[in-house]
Amino acid sequence: MPYYGLIGHPIKHSWSKKYFDQHFASYSDKDYHYELLDLPTIECLPEQIAHKGLRGFNVTAPYKERVIPYLSQLSEQATAIGAVNCVVVNADGRWVGYNTDAPAFAHTLRNYAPHSALVLGTGGAAKAVCYALRCMGWRVNMVSRYPMADAIGTVAPMGVDMNTVEHCPMADAIGTVAPMEVDMNTVEHCPMGDAIGTVAPMGVYMNTVEHCPMADAIGTVAPMGVNMN
Repeated sequence: MPYYGLIGHPIKHSWSKKYFDQHFASYSDKDYHYELLDLPTIECLPEQIAHKGLRGFNVTAPYKERVIPYLSQLSEQATAIGAVNCVVVNADGRWVGYNTDAPAFAHTLRNYAPHSALVLGTGGAAKAVCYALRCMGWRVNMVSRYPMADAIGTVAPMGVDMNTVEHCPMADAIGTVAPMEVDMNTVEHCPMGDAIGTVAPMGVYMNTVEHCPMADAIGTVAPMGVNMN
């Protein structure tokens, strides 16, 4: 039986298993199996893959960047982005990493003319989003809950127009995910774009946009909001 899965932490909220189970069910001649592998640390990966005998696996937060040292090869696009969300385990033991986040995100925006975008987050998913946006001619601003020096070091090669987190009044909200700390009256001072893409971990814990302190901002200051979690 071919086994596949998703690695990340935490991942109990993920709907990947349901999606792939339904997809695999359409293959009547194959008995595929997909499972969620919640890894407390990336160091657990080799043992888990060997134990499960996976033929491939998806990668979600916080391992889209951390998984790279374990891979034998990267696709050209994954190399340019610096993040991986899909790994093929070859019969010869080589692990090859790909990034399908970028083309998927680009496909989502295929009917929109390039404008400006605000990306919330600077991790692996954010890298893919920024890469896709830049390739499509969008102007990109980023907000990070970490010192911007780290963000500049990882995304500057893509030509992203950086704005320091100190200039964004929502920085504390992104870092703490506490609705009581969000002052929605100051959101107009944040360098919002025509589209807001949130790839910060807040989506993992807030579950739905109704519970997200930025719901009003997404609805009032931008024609479009995209949640990558």
